[in-house]
Formats: sequence, C-alpha cells, structure tokens
Amino acid sequence: MFQREARSKTSKKAWLVGKLKHAARDQSKALFLCLHHPAFSADAHYSGSPAMKELLDAAVQESGAYPDIVFGAHVHNYQRFTRTIDDQQFTYVVAGAGGYWHLHSMAKFMGSKVTPPFRQKDDPEVVLENYVDDTHGFMRVEIDDETITARYIAVSRPHDPPETPPRVADLFQLQYKPNKLIR
Repeated sequence: MFQREARSKTSKKAWLVGKLKHAARDQSKALFLCLHHPAFSADAHYSGSPAMKELLDAAVQESGAYPDIVFGAHVHNYQRFTRTIDDQQFTYVVAGAGGYWHLHSMAKFMGSKVTPPFRQKDDPEVVLENYVDDTHGFMRVEIDDETITARYIAVSRPHDPPETPPRVADLFQLQYKPNKLIR
C-alpha cells in the first residue's frame, strides 16, 4: 500500500511539473493553478493542506514556474493570502463559498476571529489578507496587459431581503510578470 501511494505521489508531481513547464513557456500569459484542497487556510474546520503545499513547492522548484494565482476550494468560504518568496508576492485564494449551505467559519486566535492582515508565527511568509465566512459568493477575474484584477462578489444570504444587492467583498490587483500585489 505504501509503495503504491509513494508511486502515486511521484507520478502526480511529475505530471504537475510537466504541466507547469508547458504553461510557463508563454511568459506573456498569466499562470493560474486550481487545486481542490488549498495549500493555506485559516478556517476552523480543515485548515490548509501541508501535502498540497509540499507538492506545489516541489513542483515549482523542479519546473522553475510559479503560478501567479493558486486557487483552492474544499473549504466553504472565501480567503485570500499573500505568500512572499524572494521579494515576489504570490496570491493564494480559497474560493469555496459557491453554494454549499454550510459555510465554514474562520479559526479563532486568542478567543476571537482572526483580523486581517494576519500572519501565523509558524509560517511568517504567508499573510491572510481578507476573508468572507458569512455569505456565499463568486470570483470575477480580469486580465489586462500585465495586470490581474480580481473581485470576490458576496451575494445575499437566504434570510436577507430579496432586494439585497451583491457587494464587492474583496478586490485585489497584481502585476503578474513581476509578481507584485499592487492593490
């Protein structure tokens, strides 16, 4: 069983390395990576996946290609993190609040929900920039020249009045060629 699992991890990494190398050939385009389990999460139910972080880091190191944005789900809320590596900023988004009825709340720190920006002591290169854990929503991502603009749109909750409009709960922009958060 362990050997089969180890071979499976090796083949998954090789597959990801190949895909990253292929996608990175055209450096004029942004590179997004979508995972089911997020590498980072500050929710109270699952937290991030060390296995996904390890796999991603190993594949990035071997391929030489780092995604401009890493999207994850599994956790039923919205979270955005910035990870700084060698003066470059990489965005990680948890976008799992698309419709499942049971939204996941954020973890507590010293008795209260975390307040962004929040940096964990055990992973100082990663900062939680924003989150929404009390309503459903969706992401809208636009790419223009060298800038990625992303908005998380929160929608009304079932108990809200029907005329409650959607709202932009998070907006960020990054220059994807130099990997710098600009807003």
